[in-house]
Amino acid sequence: YSLIHFYKRLKMTQHTVMALLLTVPMVLGVRLPHRLRTSAERLHTPPANSIYNYTTLWYNQTVDHFGFTTPAKFPQKYLYNAEWWDKQGGPIFFYAGNEGVIEAFAENSGFMWDIAPEFKALLLFAEHRYYGESLPFGNESCSKDPLKVGYLSSSQALADYAELLTHIKATVPGSE
Repeated sequence: YSLIHFYKRLKMTQHTVMALLLTVPMVLGVRLPHRLRTSAERLHTPPANSIYNYTTLWYNQTVDHFGFTTPAKFPQKYLYNAEWWDKQGGPIFFYAGNEGVIEAFAENSGFMWDIAPEFKALLLFAEHRYYGESLPFGNESCSKDPLKVGYLSSSQALADYAELLTHIKATVPGSE
């Protein structure tokens, strides 16, 4: 109660208080803890040195899962780790990629890495279409042409993940 009363008495806004809290330690020579960056802040480039082991693989993904107007395919990147996987029935832990390079999200998904050994799980991280290197139309994927960006939708991305998992289960022994 007294701290709130003090701020009100000095007529400080919340922003002023935050600025003081961040500035005072620097003036006094106190070092603040390292600023943690979110994965969203590291979307454009993969991490230089990974603390996790994975293999980068590519799947020949369908551009249009619903309209059937084009038989076009594009390379979709995914990361694969079978270090702890029990091929006699171990689960598959699948990460559906966000809007960025998949390595950034794999590096910031510690929970999956932490529990994979306990569950003897296969880890898969799939990159979202139109992000990272999974570009259906190469450099033209970033154009404003509706014939190019018209396939950027959550339903197409979810269908990508379903098709990739179906492929893994059909081709990787032990994942049936």
